[in-house]
Amino acid sequence: MDSFDALPLAALMNQQFLCVHGGLSPEIHTLDDIKRLDRFKEPPAFGPMCDLLWSDPLEDFGSERNAEQFSHNSVRGCSYFYSYAACCDFLQHNNLLSIIRAHEAQDAGYRMYRKSQATGFPSLITIFSAPNYLDVYNNKGKFQFPHPYWLPNFMDVFTWSLPFVGEKVTEMLVHILNICSDDELMAEGDDTFEGALPKLVLA
Repeated sequence: MDSFDALPLAALMNQQFLCVHGGLSPEIHTLDDIKRLDRFKEPPAFGPMCDLLWSDPLEDFGSERNAEQFSHNSVRGCSYFYSYAACCDFLQHNNLLSIIRAHEAQDAGYRMYRKSQATGFPSLITIFSAPNYLDVYNNKGKFQFPHPYWLPNFMDVFTWSLPFVGEKVTEMLVHILNICSDDELMAEGDDTFEGALPKLVLA
């Protein structure tokens, strides 16, 4: 249990993405606020540590009807719901691109929320990797399989290379035919060449 209590509460990826289980807290304004938390203990029932683990985006995230940034999370019975404005303010204040979190099953295994007006990138992303969560959700899991290299629109190499191969084969045939001069091609009595040419064309 001591090892589990020592796990990090959040991670900063590529200096752009804050990865956290639940989300934001009204008591956390900077990344340094997270660093200052004493994580070497069981999660409390309230407070910023609890919020990082238990908070959720509002159900109408991105289309809220009021300006309230945080409201009581009545679904969990603890922590808060946070708004699109709260998320964008945190991102801008900490020079981040997006918040990546989990904590809620998604039918497709992930969900991208409303884009930040400042960057045009989703302000919040939920990634849920467990398929058919609790044997009742029938949701898909989400994971990333890194490709060493991929072609535009994920085309396979054969489809992508056909135009190139066709062009090069045509160039080769033209060069082969150009070995003979016009006089040789028009020479009378060259039965060998005249007989072979239709075969070459037909092939």
